[in-house]
Amino acid sequence: MVSWHIQIASVLPDSLSPDTVIKGVKQLPILELNSGVQLFTTNAAARYLFPDEPVQCYEWLEWSTSLLAPALAHNMGVGHRADPNALPVLNSLVKKLNEHLKKNEFLCGTEICPADLAVWSLLAPDGTLKGAHDIESLVVWYRKIVAMPEVKSSLEIQPLKDLSFTSLKDSNRFGGLHHVVLPQLAESSNLLAESSHIAETVTDEEIENAKRSFIYIKEETKTEPKTVLPKKGERNVLITSALPYVNNVPHLGNIIGCVLSADIFARYSRTCGYNTLYICGTDEYGTATENKALAENMTPQQICDKYFELHNAIYRWFGIGFDYFGRTTTKEQTE
Repeated sequence: MVSWHIQIASVLPDSLSPDTVIKGVKQLPILELNSGVQLFTTNAAARYLFPDEPVQCYEWLEWSTSLLAPALAHNMGVGHRADPNALPVLNSLVKKLNEHLKKNEFLCGTEICPADLAVWSLLAPDGTLKGAHDIESLVVWYRKIVAMPEVKSSLEIQPLKDLSFTSLKDSNRFGGLHHVVLPQLAESSNLLAESSHIAETVTDEEIENAKRSFIYIKEETKTEPKTVLPKKGERNVLITSALPYVNNVPHLGNIIGCVLSADIFARYSRTCGYNTLYICGTDEYGTATENKALAENMTPQQICDKYFELHNAIYRWFGIGFDYFGRTTTKEQTE
């Protein structure tokens, strides 16, 4: 963060010097543009100052902002009580970083890039990573950056020892970094790991259920409607979504904002081997239906019949896997 001191000077208003901006700053990092706009995340400032970096640089910047910084904040209890579940996530991220630096001098190859400075500013082998093992390549990389003349110059202006780790919390003025949920963080870090592995919390039975449910077997056409009832001793999952009105043709917004998320969860539940029932249907009551019937010179019943078939066909075309797609005007629904 502080190693961009010279770069920041070129975009500050003439009335402000880098020294006056750094002193007393409440949010780190901060970059104030001539327009008065303030960039207060490392990622945003780096993208503004260095717009022509390779894609890999921006990927590492995003990694440091969305994964490494939140993991550190959770683990060190910045602004909150330390989360004991954060350490495995942090270990996974640090391992990924160390493995990458075994093969590369810097994050993007043989030359330093803004992502190196962003990640470097978060880590200190004698501070945030004190006591960590098997990080030899990371330590070599870290010491190499410390020895650079530009970094030494910046550290003379703002020594790292004078910056508390709470600057991480203050780097996001919308509530710190604890808004990043740890389970989501763990999932993302696993996706970025060099080698895939099965979480210890997954049982063999769950894995076998998932395998059996994932295999696609083409079923013969059934003439009778499918019936899904609760089963004693099993995990029973009932899934519904908001009922779409039948006064229009569905569009992508209706699907994304309504039935798709429920369909994804239904697929997940079935993959896990749970007894799953996903139901939905068209809402055929209301003034909107009556107005649409008047506009098309049809009766409300005719409008409902017309648009029910349209809705049903479109959702099926998109592969939405309803177990049952009904209507609010049916006898069963009325009862």
